[in-house]
Amino acid sequence: MRWPIRNQVLAPMLAVQGAVVLCLSLLSAHLASNAVARQMEDQARSVQRTLSESRFPLTDRVLEQMAGLSGAEYVVVNAEGQLQASSDPRLATALVKYSSAKRVRGFRKTRLSDRTYYHRRLVVDRRRLGGTQWELHVLFPSAAYDEAWRRAVYPPLVVGAVAWIVVGLVSWRIARRVTDPLARLQRHVAKVAHGDFQPLEVPARRDEVRELVLAINRMAELLARYETNVRKAERMETLAHLGSSMAHQIRNAATGCRLALDLHRRHLSDTQGESEELTLAREQLERIERFLERFLQLGRSAGDGEWETEGGLAWTFRSAASGNADVQSVVESAVRQVRPLAEHWGVVLQVDLIEWDDEVAAPADLLEQALVNLLRNAVEAAAEHAHRACPVGAKGPATGTDAAHVRLSCRTDGDFFEFLVADSGLGPSPQIAERLFEPFATDKRGGAGLGLALVAWLAESCGGEVSWSREEPETCFRLKLPRTGGDS
Repeated sequence: MRWPIRNQVLAPMLAVQGAVVLCLSLLSAHLASNAVARQMEDQARSVQRTLSESRFPLTDRVLEQMAGLSGAEYVVVNAEGQLQASSDPRLATALVKYSSAKRVRGFRKTRLSDRTYYHRRLVVDRRRLGGTQWELHVLFPSAAYDEAWRRAVYPPLVVGAVAWIVVGLVSWRIARRVTDPLARLQRHVAKVAHGDFQPLEVPARRDEVRELVLAINRMAELLARYETNVRKAERMETLAHLGSSMAHQIRNAATGCRLALDLHRRHLSDTQGESEELTLAREQLERIERFLERFLQLGRSAGDGEWETEGGLAWTFRSAASGNADVQSVVESAVRQVRPLAEHWGVVLQVDLIEWDDEVAAPADLLEQALVNLLRNAVEAAAEHAHRACPVGAKGPATGTDAAHVRLSCRTDGDFFEFLVADSGLGPSPQIAERLFEPFATDKRGGAGLGLALVAWLAESCGGEVSWSREEPETCFRLKLPRTGGDS
């Protein structure tokens, strides 16, 4: 079983700190114990010097007074072992009957007259003063010594225990302050590993943990972008392989259809003249063949490993994005293709068209298809909104402010040329509004979600941009492409 991070940090910290505090406490207690023993030794030596250097006689009265002052008992015997004086006569007869092995410095623990003493033999030499040499027995009561030892040793131990508790609490607080953010980071990194790239809340304090949180958030953001790009590339690669196999069959059928129309057009030209509808149908079939050929090239590029992460269709646009397009001819052609659809759905198609000789840096056929996509989407959105508002009635256009309409206008904007497509629809739903120009993003029944993606890829490939906005009561799409010359 793996310990939490806090326990992994706190356990060694408390162990080290406890060991340090314990060692310091034991050292203090040992030094205090030695101080008590040294005090007892110094007191005995002081008595020895005093008695050796003094001329007063050693009598029982003198020793009793010294015992009252020092708390120890004294017995003096001569060189033959005969008693000379004592502070307690009962100790003189039992002085040498019992001694234990326990020693404190020069003192040996001895039991006399039902009491325990620490006993030390010293020599009192008065020969320099004209006296004789005696043996002095110093007896410290063990109860007094033990009490002094406890007063000296217990306080450091108690202080050490309290210090260990305080240090433990402080260490736990510090460990929690350090390890709790690390535990949150550990859980967040686990979520990132499972695909949850939500950023972690950045702590207010400025330290290494904050920098680590910022780094992990940056990593999660990069991983989210990478995953988005990978999924987009996978979708586009699937589209390329699928589309290439379908495009081959559709192109064959479109070619056969165009040939049949050519034969029919020749037959009509000999009798009735060429029909505008047949010309438009032939142009559409030719456009279908060109785009299908590009899809076939796209599939071969994906199979050869020439796929780009931003999408294979973007590669197709770059490979074909050469040449310039005449604005007026492209707009007229796109409007001609969309007008029958607008008339069918009862949508008023307004074109603010003046005589331009401007050209934009984009292939004419791709720009035309991009405008067709924008206009078709606008017509469908305006018609859907109008039919929801008035579900019963003819397909003809409504009148007044409720009329379904689509408006196309063009203008120059510095070095760019802007195409504006506005419709009376409600605009995209909130579910797809943020990813409207991504592939397969659509909420239309039967829609593929590629029309606006093609427009976005064209704008990107040609150095322009596409955007949309809701400007009541219209939804506006703006396609901006670089100009190549001419005056408006």
